[in-house]
Amino acid sequence: MPAVATTCVVCARAQVRLYRNGDAHFAGMSYPVSAERYRTLDALFEDLTRSIVCDRTVLPQGVRYLFTADTGRRVTALEQLEDGASYVCSTRPLYRRLNYTRIGSVGLHPSRSNHQVSLRGSLYLKL
Repeated sequence: MPAVATTCVVCARAQVRLYRNGDAHFAGMSYPVSAERYRTLDALFEDLTRSIVCDRTVLPQGVRYLFTADTGRRVTALEQLEDGASYVCSTRPLYRRLNYTRIGSVGLHPSRSNHQVSLRGSLYLKL
């Protein structure tokens, strides 16, 4: 009987950070993604819809689209997900540009630039 060569396919695993599209108060959450668990992007969307990432007030129809947090480019395949990268979950095909990675920073608002400071509800330019 001839020896059968077996190859072990290493499953791609990624730990990504997910944000809600347009939600300036959600600091994001770390989420594991592996090829073993999710065969398609739709399977990932279904799981994300059932998770804490999907707030029905921000994402009323669940997670249907995924964008990169830095460029807003739409993710169309699981192979595009990178370990340690940040992504934005959305119901609609429109990406709302916010500085998602700064949402968790103390004293910083994601939609304001470094030169603006909020004082009692008004925006002032930092000198």
